[in-house]
Amino acid sequence: MSIIYTQFSIKEINDTTSSKGSIINHYGKSEKTEQYLMLSSDIEWTEYPSLEPKYFSPDTTPGNGDTVLYSFAINETKDFWLNISAYYDTIDNYPGFGFSDDPMAAYLMPNGTWLVVGIEYEINYPIFNKHLVLGIGSNTSNFNWRRIGQLNETKYISVAGSESGEIQVAYVEKVGVNNPFKGIKFCKSENWGNSWENGTIANFTHCNDLKFSGLSVAEFNNNFTCVFSVTNTSDWTDSIVLESSLNALGEWYDPQNLTALEGNNAAAPQLVFNQTNHDGTPLLAVNNYTSGGTSQDLVILQLESISEKTKLDSWIVPAYDNIKDDEPLIYFTKDYETEDFYFLDPLGMSDPVGIQNATWKGSLSETDIFQAEQDGSFRIFGLDGSKCFTSYALSDSGYYKPGILDCNTPFNVIEIKDTTEESLRYSYVFDGKDEYGISRFAKAYSFNLYIDTDEIFGVTYDKIAFVDDIPSNIQYNTSDNKISPFSSLGSNDYFRVNLTSNKPGEMTFNLLSDNIVTGETDIADDSNMIQDPVICGDGVNYYMLYEYIEETNPLIAKLMYTKSDDGGLSWEDPISIDDLEESGLHKFAISTDTQIFVWMREYLYISSDRGESFNKFQIGSVGGKNSFEKYVVHAVSKGENNSINCWRGGDKSTNEFLINKSNDYGSTWNSFITIPLDDAADYYLIASAYDPISGNFSFLLDSSASKDLRFLTITKNGDASFISNNLLPDGSTPVYSSSFSNYFGVVDLDVRKLNQTTSEWIITSSHKNAYNPFQFEFTTYLAYTTSKNGINFNDWENLTEITGEKLDVWTFNYDTWDIVYPDDGVPCFAAGLHPSPPLVVQLPVYIKITSGSKFVYGNSMKLDSNYQGELSFYGLTSNGEKLEDGRYSWMLKVIDRAGYTETLNGNLTIDNTNPTLNDYL
Repeated sequence: MSIIYTQFSIKEINDTTSSKGSIINHYGKSEKTEQYLMLSSDIEWTEYPSLEPKYFSPDTTPGNGDTVLYSFAINETKDFWLNISAYYDTIDNYPGFGFSDDPMAAYLMPNGTWLVVGIEYEINYPIFNKHLVLGIGSNTSNFNWRRIGQLNETKYISVAGSESGEIQVAYVEKVGVNNPFKGIKFCKSENWGNSWENGTIANFTHCNDLKFSGLSVAEFNNNFTCVFSVTNTSDWTDSIVLESSLNALGEWYDPQNLTALEGNNAAAPQLVFNQTNHDGTPLLAVNNYTSGGTSQDLVILQLESISEKTKLDSWIVPAYDNIKDDEPLIYFTKDYETEDFYFLDPLGMSDPVGIQNATWKGSLSETDIFQAEQDGSFRIFGLDGSKCFTSYALSDSGYYKPGILDCNTPFNVIEIKDTTEESLRYSYVFDGKDEYGISRFAKAYSFNLYIDTDEIFGVTYDKIAFVDDIPSNIQYNTSDNKISPFSSLGSNDYFRVNLTSNKPGEMTFNLLSDNIVTGETDIADDSNMIQDPVICGDGVNYYMLYEYIEETNPLIAKLMYTKSDDGGLSWEDPISIDDLEESGLHKFAISTDTQIFVWMREYLYISSDRGESFNKFQIGSVGGKNSFEKYVVHAVSKGENNSINCWRGGDKSTNEFLINKSNDYGSTWNSFITIPLDDAADYYLIASAYDPISGNFSFLLDSSASKDLRFLTITKNGDASFISNNLLPDGSTPVYSSSFSNYFGVVDLDVRKLNQTTSEWIITSSHKNAYNPFQFEFTTYLAYTTSKNGINFNDWENLTEITGEKLDVWTFNYDTWDIVYPDDGVPCFAAGLHPSPPLVVQLPVYIKITSGSKFVYGNSMKLDSNYQGELSFYGLTSNGEKLEDGRYSWMLKVIDRAGYTETLNGNLTIDNTNPTLNDYL
């Protein structure tokens, strides 16, 4: 598989501004080979377009589940066009089947209330009865449905309503229910659908050749009008429009020819009233087939009134389609609150199509491209911006259902035009916002990919990412909170938690003691080599990745993964997540509640399921004077609202050092700050950390020439900085350090929050203490220094915080250890070691993890297909050791599919003491 490398250097990205339209080059092996690729004479998918995860919450859970990754790959070089747009929110409680041939109707009232009419099937096999059903709601989650009448076969339905509660539904009946009938019928309610009357507007039962070509109902000030078109030809050339209105008694007049259209062949009428003037001027749009054959237009008539039927003005809007049919050439409406008209040409030049707007007879705007799903019973409305309805939107369950698009406009969010390369996987990180950081607050987003081929229309492919912005509804129960697992066998042997949610997720159960428990765990088999363990986590859940190299074949290297659910006291068996083409690459890792991120030179691994699977991405490749400068990312840290920041540093000039920042995992970069620094070309940015109290960022800079280690703090906006003197004045170069730096891979920087007002900066190093490799001293002790103000650091000491003992570190190589400090907690330390140091240079062969935690037990599971889960605790730690009698607290954390977290707490007593009898009764 070939890779395209994007070359750039630190100087070239000085003034780069972030572009949401950028492409990440995405490389990796497919977990599953597609056995059926999309058929096309010009294209073969090597990877279908994919989205991960399916659900996200870009506007409601900062730092958790707020992005999705879109990617695809084809087998050759082609131009492509990717449009990311707001998509429909589906009406999931619609009682109909959602057949594509069943017509539906919708009406948006000026007060924001939606009326939707569809067809429900009553099945008494072999009889299938059809009922019209009406739904009323302000959004898709609160629709109430009721049956309003029975019908047999229809093609057109229309509905309108007034704020007084009157609703009129008109529909074409083509066969009749009990008796033969062809014509226009109605259902009427004057009390918001609580009761209904049914009747006939027009009867054409004896007109055998008559065909209907459109129907529209509209309302203004409690006055309802129905217009429809009929023809007796197959090509709609003799279509006429008829009109009927309600009389003073609320009855429909007999239909009359709309004289304003006399002499014209008109079909597919669309009627709206201008709500921004007091007269409610009728606006009637029709397909104009008068020209006879070569071209057709949408003609909008401005009528004096429906009763007068006099044309005041007209507006001709050219349509792209020149095929005569009974569907609107262009969907049309007028905004209730502004003077804007909205148009959607279903066969316009763009794919997907979009909405254009204009004032009366004005020039049409640029197209707001989105996935309109106009093949269903599509309708367009205007309420301080365009709104849409379709009967055929894809729901998150995979079924097509009616949908409403009622979000901020424009609907189009991101538009990307680029070129593929053979077998290169392209990816895009989408956070629900456009290039200006503005969200549409939509309930779903469509990813419409168009690939230009030698065919006339090219190839298109659509994917939908769904927004889940409602927290889970969690119900749970527990067993008795007092257990005796080792003294009264068969009675109160365990503590059990049962949980039920209303959507998918994962549950984690932890038991906490009052005191910190320390533990040591060895990982690996002592026969193969390991390198560069890296840990991330929150003090409860830890994730570790490391490199595994076969001793008998050093060319075979694997990236391994393991996790802990009890603060690092116990670890799962490691698994391999990737075969590495090159060993010895430094890794950076960071995690949120829902995702794990690992950077390794030009590669990025992301897991959205706590390590069950990882996707591998290529985020570019960088040229430079040494291997360090080839790392796309030099350091990573958290940021405000749990965001993730990538950092890259380098000299801007002889005495200036530049730091760039990326908010999209290293895909695009902004200049963050330039600081004065003598001999800037000798310095490297090797570590970063974030202070959650001040919001400031801190860094370690390493000089390859002077052997200085400098601490740098920068305000969160990049407008001020502080840099320390050398923190390792007596430092020396490790025997096997990296070829470009003294301290890369042998120092670390962390910030932990001690309380609501105080943070602590910690620098750890395996390079501070003296050792002599020529006397076969391959280990030394981990040292550290701290600061409570981010300026003045204490003297270096050996780190004994975890167990009270010094911690061994392997010194014959760099990248052999890592440490992570949770807020107000004890660190977790992983060190690669060797049980019997060899006489020749060798990497460590096992990892010793030392941790201290109050979380003496932890277990997790995914909720089952019914969104249920059950976890039990039997009085043992995760390592199988008996816990002492006493009072403990438990914590149950539930994380749903979109990153929402709910934490439940309780108490538990372990009592294994046998009862004693008194000496007397």
